[in-house]
Amino acid sequence: MSLPFPNDEDLRRIQKLEIDPKRTSALIDEVVRMGTRRFQFSACGEPFLHRNALEFMGRAKHSGCTCVVNTNGTLLKREVVDELIGMRFDELQITTMAGSAKVYRLTHPGSEEEDFNRIASNLLYLAERKRALGLRQPKVTLCNVVISQNHKDLVEFAGFASHIHAERVLFRPFFDVEDERLSSMVLGPEEISRVLEQMAKVRLHLDSAGIEHNVTNFLSVFKGKLDTSELYRNIPCYYGWLSSRVEVDGEIYPCCRCHVPLGNIQYSNFNDIWHSEAYASFRRSALKINRLATPIAGCSCDQCANFNANLSVYELLHPLKRRSFGR
Repeated sequence: MSLPFPNDEDLRRIQKLEIDPKRTSALIDEVVRMGTRRFQFSACGEPFLHRNALEFMGRAKHSGCTCVVNTNGTLLKREVVDELIGMRFDELQITTMAGSAKVYRLTHPGSEEEDFNRIASNLLYLAERKRALGLRQPKVTLCNVVISQNHKDLVEFAGFASHIHAERVLFRPFFDVEDERLSSMVLGPEEISRVLEQMAKVRLHLDSAGIEHNVTNFLSVFKGKLDTSELYRNIPCYYGWLSSRVEVDGEIYPCCRCHVPLGNIQYSNFNDIWHSEAYASFRRSALKINRLATPIAGCSCDQCANFNANLSVYELLHPLKRRSFGR
């Protein structure tokens, strides 16, 4: 079951939404009191566009939490980098989808090659400041969603990660939500073969550079686009215990591939939602997903973006089991 792709009217409505700073600050304080120790700042867009983004991040970080942000990197100006370093921010997950300015233009219509060069320059500045100050944070994770337009660029992408001194690289299969408007981005059979051929070189390059990566996990769910149906015939989903997604309108979801809310912080406090029967029911279903061989109601489990986290938990809980699925 795929997530419903918003129509033009829904997109315009979503674009007008903006989180309430007071409610957001109160929510951060509440979940910290509940024991939350990790925040991931993301959005249906670019988090750093929000005028209070650094304030929210600083509030969570100064509460002693690990903080990660998903960003396209375009607003990581030097003054922003300096502020993130100053608050000892933990990790920047930067999705460039390209290892060169030429491919960046292909994956970001309307952009200029200088946009990519500016991102690279600011990331080099970050690396230089970390080195000068003797710091390891913020850790830089470069992310690449593999699509038709960048599928030949994967080895060059690994080289770019080395160039800007990234600590980690994440590859993600494309999630097309079965929408024909995105069909030109889905890989064909020959393109899939090219991706698989490159991955051995990518792994070797990243390993030799000492860069952490998820090549093995990526290949286990890569079928030209994101496909985790086989994965969840073998392992449970643990995400109901790991995380919650809070949307701009206050709706609470157990993950980014679920589209049935379990509550709304405009009407209930987060603690009550987290301990609600709706959440408990979700957790029970998630833990049985591999035994029942059916997706969780209201979720796109066959196209799960959280496969890395679930694989990591599975391997922690079952250290003696060797994975017998995937490539």
